[in-house]
Amino acid sequence: MTEAAETHQLVAISLPPAAQNNSDENLQAIQLYQTYPEMLNILFELDELVESNIEETEHGDFYALSVDQIIPTTQPELAQITDIVRAAWLANANIKAIQEVAETIKTSLETGVETAQFLTAYPGSSIEIAILSRYEPEPSLPPALARQLFELAPGEVFFALSNAGDQLVVSRLQSVIPPSAVDDETLRVLSGRLDRELAQDLENQFISGLRAAYTIRQDARLRALALGEDG
Repeated sequence: MTEAAETHQLVAISLPPAAQNNSDENLQAIQLYQTYPEMLNILFELDELVESNIEETEHGDFYALSVDQIIPTTQPELAQITDIVRAAWLANANIKAIQEVAETIKTSLETGVETAQFLTAYPGSSIEIAILSRYEPEPSLPPALARQLFELAPGEVFFALSNAGDQLVVSRLQSVIPPSAVDDETLRVLSGRLDRELAQDLENQFISGLRAAYTIRQDARLRALALGEDG
């Protein structure tokens, strides 16, 4: 395939061995297969040294694949994966512990326990009260939590990890503040302002289009003649 690519002035790319779950020898994901997972599926349907049909990506690029070698599945030595297994186990245990704490706090809040009690039960925790607006996101809140809060009823509780992933944020919706009513006069003023801004924007776009379509040349003599300045 490499020779054929050189003959037709095409690009040939050699990629490292990949498992069917898109992990290389270091258990890292391969970017190309993340972007085009269908390529990985095609590879695992090919036999060794067999080329695929010419395929097309969703972006209109064409490609063909071949497998240089099929490596049989092997059981790794424990020493090779000890650190990986330990890190995965600790991460999983940490997630479970956080979920258990979150569920405990959520249940307590839903049953009416005062939030101040959590300061004693969970040293290092803090309590914040904030008024949120749907159109002005609160930077300290995880996006998933901020969105969910506007779906809750007063008194309901929801939790999520912080943006950095190192803190648990549990929120209870106290109340919903209805939007302020806008009187007819204010609506009329706002409508008139919007109409003027749209008209100005259309005019600017029209002028920009004219300037782009026609060459504008300034003639000092004609200008002076038009202004009566021709001596």
